[in-house]
Amino acid sequence: MNGNYEEALLIIDDVLNQAPDFNEAHFIKAQILLFGFEDTKGAKKCIFMILETESECSVLYRWARNI
Repeated sequence: MNGNYEEALLIIDDVLNQAPDFNEAHFIKAQILLFGFEDTKGAKKCIFMILETESECSVLYRWARNI
């Protein structure tokens, strides 16, 4: 929220290294990549990971579809 996207990306990458199936972290990473770095390709990769592994009924799945 303070615009320090580089530090946020380092932190979220560390989280994902420890828990690669943590979809909430993938969602946060997608937002960092999209809004902080305008990296749509990287953000889509994170979103597709969520859409492939989350139930269509989950809130996270709906959020990912709407990003």
